Amino acid sequence: MTMGKRTAVLVLLMLITSSIRCLQSEANAGIAVGSEQVLRLYDRECLLSLRRRATPEPGLLDYVLEELLKRPRKRGRRGSIKHRHRRRCNKPPLPSILFSNVRSLRNKVEELRLNTRILNEYRVAVL
Repeated sequence: MTMGKRTAVLVLLMLITSSIRCLQSEANAGIAVGSEQVLRLYDRECLLSLRRRATPEPGLLDYVLEELLKRPRKRGRRGSIKHRHRRRCNKPPLPSILFSNVRSLRNKVEELRLNTRILNEYRVAVL
């Protein structure tokens, strides 16, 4: 079966509405009216025939539940840094330098030198 989610929901709605119509049209015993309430009485044969008619195919309900529980398709682009870098292959991201205490400046410069020597992202970026 190649039904979409909307079609599956429509099938369920059609089953429900057809069973309600059947109950309304096949009432054999009539209506008992109280002061504010309307009671409908149905005989046993009417209810049994309704059950036989409203029962869907065995695999249909499983399929409908499967369609309704599917995760929606993700739209747009993937957001990780690796994929962003692959999309922007001609425009590499610039490495950021954090301004910090003057006493740790030597460590920052050494780290920057090491990164420019080893990491491809730093080598490709203009420094």
